Amino acid sequence: MAGDEAAAVGPFEGAATVSSPTRASMLRALEQRLRAVAPHLLEDVPPSSGVPTVDAGDLLHAIVAGLQRDLEPARVWLALAALTAQFPTADAVRSVRRRIELLSTRDAESWLLHHAASVMTSADAAAEIELVMDRPVVDVHFTAGNDLSTGIQRVVRRVLPRWVKEHELLMVRWDDDRAFRSLSARERMRVLGPDAGQGTAGDGAPERRVIPWQVPVLVLEVPMTEQALRLTAVAELSPNPVRVVGYDCIPAVSAELVSELDREKFAEYLELIKYVEVVAGISESAAAEFQGFVSALPAQGLDGPTVRSCGLPTTEIVQAGEVRDRPPMHEVICVGTVDRRKNQIALMEAAEHLWREGMQFQLRLVGPVHGQTEEMRVLANDLNAAGRRIYVDREVSDTILDSVYRTARMVVFPTIHEGFGLPVVEALSYGVPVITSDFGSTKEIGEGKGALLVDPQDVYALADAMRRLLTDDDLHAELVAQARSRAPRTWDDYAAELWKVLVA
Repeated sequence: MAGDEAAAVGPFEGAATVSSPTRASMLRALEQRLRAVAPHLLEDVPPSSGVPTVDAGDLLHAIVAGLQRDLEPARVWLALAALTAQFPTADAVRSVRRRIELLSTRDAESWLLHHAASVMTSADAAAEIELVMDRPVVDVHFTAGNDLSTGIQRVVRRVLPRWVKEHELLMVRWDDDRAFRSLSARERMRVLGPDAGQGTAGDGAPERRVIPWQVPVLVLEVPMTEQALRLTAVAELSPNPVRVVGYDCIPAVSAELVSELDREKFAEYLELIKYVEVVAGISESAAAEFQGFVSALPAQGLDGPTVRSCGLPTTEIVQAGEVRDRPPMHEVICVGTVDRRKNQIALMEAAEHLWREGMQFQLRLVGPVHGQTEEMRVLANDLNAAGRRIYVDREVSDTILDSVYRTARMVVFPTIHEGFGLPVVEALSYGVPVITSDFGSTKEIGEGKGALLVDPQDVYALADAMRRLLTDDDLHAELVAQARSRAPRTWDDYAAELWKVLVA
């Protein structure tokens, strides 16, 4: 590219307001990004001169001219990802395609640089990229970023250690919701635990942003709004098939049970689902919900994804072990996020019926407290003030869960809507009888396998089932035997089948 054309990179990194060392590093980063993708966009890649300004200008000129000859969306997506160090949105790809088709090459370069400058931060401009073409990329953003252990995180932390021992893959999380990056050592530890240093997951370079190219992108969590928006463009316009684990459609099917914010976020997620290749539902019920959504997509001219049922484990029998700090009386446990959908209010009201009858037991709620819980907090405080034994453990970990399952007389899980019901199968794996809802996935996994099924919104039915399990030792023993004799399906089974559904 001629010298005056090379100067067009000036608007890109704001030379007038950036110090020389920073300006130089940004130009080097731009040249690195463009050179990383050039072999996939050009037949002849301009050689390096060793001068970042000249090299970046030459590469940009060649790439823009190449795009004008072939405006395939995947090529535009890749060029924009390299130019901005971000996953572009679908709207951005379409806008760029229209503009550079109509402009001269030089004007298209100038417009494209100004467009990039308008959406980038200084961190974007200084970022380098790693083009990943040899293994699936697995998004574990939330699990890698914190130590919480809710249902989805427990799934991720049980699947990934098994995957990395058997398969080549790269775990990633989002860098400022703009693009993937590899995990740091601490983040790998959060996902893999003691096995963080084993397997073939590949470390990558956490300081570099990851751009997948012609490889599966596996989404094992529910992405946040901005992430879902950018993943939608990956699924729709890039050559990377996006495949997801489908947990439930609760914000769409039972919208009254979640917040407005959750409904808005889920709408963005469903926009992504339109363009993904495969949804692996965690139960038959969850798969049916996603299939219902997909069946409406032909009205928009879309085929939608293939939906498969790939049920979570239903047993992994835990052997009896030493029990410490056994509670002074029978303990009733409820595991799960404390909110309206999990329906802990009905459980507390049922417990109060039994306490008023003179029955002696304690109630423990184990799980983080989310929105719409003020009524529950007031009720719990009132019961405590009346001398009732009710406890709330907001922190959840494998150690805490192991302890409470080993000492529980029963687990009550009166959910109103569930994609699977992991606490049900976890309790049954310990041989703990369960009282749960008589429909959907909890009926699917609990009926005849150690659970009593009830209408979760019928407080009297809940109280009656609890009374039976507190007082009838023969019934309790029968349900324990059912739980321990279930047909085995382990986390090894699930991880292997999920890999086949999403990758093989």
